[in-house]
Amino acid sequence: MSGRIPEFAPRRAPVPGAEQAVARPPRWAASGPAVAQAPAVRSADLLGGGRELVIWHGSEAYLLRLTANNKLLLTK
Repeated sequence: MSGRIPEFAPRRAPVPGAEQAVARPPRWAASGPAVAQAPAVRSADLLGGGRELVIWHGSEAYLLRLTANNKLLLTK
């Protein structure tokens, strides 16, 4: 895997005239040594250029899908 995964950045531009809010990292973005050692994979690498991926967890199959809104959806 090459490079680092970029850190969280706000998606919306500030509204003119409004007080700029401070962007917060996602809830899962904790800090500490455990997070620093966690493996990171880009969704594009997982999906391999496609839009769907089947993930087997034990005997259960899950579908990871890239939606039309560029969101990831995991369903059983």
